[in-house]
Amino acid sequence: MHAAIARRISLENHLSLETLRSGMGGEHQFNGMCQAACIASFLCEAGYGAAREGLFGEAEKVLLDCRRAGIGTNSWCFDTESYSVFAEILTLHDTQLSIAPVRELMRANERLKAS
Repeated sequence: MHAAIARRISLENHLSLETLRSGMGGEHQFNGMCQAACIASFLCEAGYGAAREGLFGEAEKVLLDCRRAGIGTNSWCFDTESYSVFAEILTLHDTQLSIAPVRELMRANERLKAS
């Protein structure tokens, strides 16, 4: 992947994470974290990076809790523990963006759209 594109994706992801941590997040930032977690998981399955056992299960719980609260209260935010889970995912995903070929990212994105 072109380095400038990888940096843009990374910056957008990290800004979304920080916005959710600040308590000022919205559905847009939440959706960005959903997408980043799914693509990171798909790329791990394809052999690009390795996540610790249970990381994506923890992320799923964080996302479900955040969505429930966001829909109920319109407060889209991550607490400290949720932030740590997604900081770990984004660190992994940053590495994936630097090593995975564009075709693999496109496959992961198509898989996400199909699900």
